[in-house]
Amino acid sequence: MGDIHWKMLQVGAWDECQYRRVLAAEENVDFRIHVENQTRARDDVSRKQLRLYQLYSRTSGKHIQVLGRRISARGEDGDKYGSWT
Repeated sequence: MGDIHWKMLQVGAWDECQYRRVLAAEENVDFRIHVENQTRARDDVSRKQLRLYQLYSRTSGKHIQVLGRRISARGEDGDKYGSWT
């Protein structure tokens, strides 16, 4: 039993030593280039962020609509003419 315990301690100490070496090696790594490249690359997996904005008129209590050259303050919430991306 004592021999098995001693071997486990030796393996554990070796693993910890390897772990510390890996940590020391990773401390000097600069990930800025990787992050910049990944930020510029297109991502087909993730969902795209799409923001919709609606202007609200306190006076009329309705949303602002842009209809061609006309602007109206009678739009309903979620109206396609009152949303901007």
